[in-house]
Amino acid sequence: NYIEYTEIDDLDGINGTYYLLVFKPEYFQLIGVTGVSNATLPYNLSSNTRLVYKIINKENIVVKYELKEVKMLFSCKTSCPSSLKGLVKAGEKIREYEITSSILSLKPSLNTPVTVTIYFENNKVKDFRIFSFHDYMMLELPLSLVTVYVTDIENKPLKSGTLIIYSLSTAEKVEYPIETGEISLGFLPEGDYLQAIKDAIVVLEDSKKYQQVTNKDGLAFFSQLPLKKFNIKVFYENREVYDGILDFSSQTEAKIVVEAKTLTIKLLNSLGNPIPNVEVTLELQGDGWSKTVLTDEKGRAVFSFVPLDKYVIKYNIGINYKYEKEIILSKEQPDLITIENDVIFTIFDYAVNANILVIFIFLVLIIAVSIKFLKKGGEIEISR
Repeated sequence: NYIEYTEIDDLDGINGTYYLLVFKPEYFQLIGVTGVSNATLPYNLSSNTRLVYKIINKENIVVKYELKEVKMLFSCKTSCPSSLKGLVKAGEKIREYEITSSILSLKPSLNTPVTVTIYFENNKVKDFRIFSFHDYMMLELPLSLVTVYVTDIENKPLKSGTLIIYSLSTAEKVEYPIETGEISLGFLPEGDYLQAIKDAIVVLEDSKKYQQVTNKDGLAFFSQLPLKKFNIKVFYENREVYDGILDFSSQTEAKIVVEAKTLTIKLLNSLGNPIPNVEVTLELQGDGWSKTVLTDEKGRAVFSFVPLDKYVIKYNIGINYKYEKEIILSKEQPDLITIENDVIFTIFDYAVNANILVIFIFLVLIIAVSIKFLKKGGEIEISR
């Protein structure tokens, strides 16, 4: 399983003695070279990391070699998880590796630098840019086993409850039951928890307009940009989610963070029962953007990836009941909004509340009494 290398530069037209220098990293195993003879460099030039050959036949130079496997060891501040994933990029080639017992075994490319990206449960932990490999090289990961301690106002361990961790970047929440006041969140990378936004439109503007769409990694690449300040806007799902200024006179990359939430709106009737099959509209104030979701059997309308801003909640129940309320979606705003409506039920697409129900019952009673009275007044008594 050796590799042959024959791409030697053309030496025609230049007189003199030529030498072939073969770089020899630790994981490089030379098998043989044809068209050369062993030599040393003249003038005591350094060759500590190279094999030196004098070229005899420049038409038939072949270098045969193989790459040995190198083990990369990873350490964490506490301990490392049993399974990690690594993406290794050398040039245009990308290969995925499973990391078990904190060891990544690979045959490194000679095309350096090589980028090694480590992931844990789809969260990027760290990028390593490696220029030289050696066996059992040690790399530290910013990954820790996190434990949360929850106490009451008397500083005693909380024995029951639920801990909710909400991510503004992924617009998701995770619930952990509290039983002993101590909750293990597992391994978490240090730093920001950001999820890539795919298919977002990024627009840079100065005197000209530049536009790109983000890939699956949330990256938008621009080429041949002037080194200056730009107005930047980001659009996602037909609405503007970011507006700012970037200065590319002193940087070549920038990270844009869009804070968003998953908002759940739950509709209840006056008896506390859920109201299904209602079209709930979330409308951005002053923009015209809106999104409509139908409530499920539990009365919930779920709006995913809603950027923090001012909105209006609108919906109709039947043909006669209309609801409209302004909200400010912020970090402190709960991700569940429960709305109790003055409606008991609907009949023939008409919303019935307590007042209407009382009037309806009263009318039914009047009609029933009237019918009974009319029947009694119309009776003919026959006596013998």
